[in-house]
Amino acid sequence: DGNASVEFVIWLPIIMGVVVGTFDLNMVLLTQSQMWDVARDVARQVSIGTLDTSTGATYALTQLNSDSNTYTVTITSSTDVVVSISRLMEDIAVIGSLTEFNSYQVNASVTMRSEL
Repeated sequence: DGNASVEFVIWLPIIMGVVVGTFDLNMVLLTQSQMWDVARDVARQVSIGTLDTSTGATYALTQLNSDSNTYTVTITSSTDVVVSISRLMEDIAVIGSLTEFNSYQVNASVTMRSEL
C-alpha cells in the first residue's frame, strides 16, 4: 500500500535522529561517569600521599586511556584535594549528532579532605 510507504519515509528520519542522538548522548554520559571515577581515585591517592599533584595528573590520563591531549586534568592540594577533569563534547560524540553543543565542556570535579 502506498500510504505505508509515505508514512515510513516521513517517520524514518525522525526515528533515526532520535536513535543517533541517544547514542551520542549515551557516549557523553559514559565518558563523564568515567571522568568522575578517575577523579575520585586520583583525589583519594593524592589525599593519602600515594601520589603528588604532578604524578596524579599523569596517572589520571593513563586511567582515562588518553592517547591525545583531549582531557584537561587540574589538581590542587592544600587542606582539600581538588581534582578537575574536563573535555570538549566534540571530542566525545562519536557520530556528531550533537553539533550544536560541540563547544560545551564536560566536567567532573571531586573534592576530598587531605589526610596528610
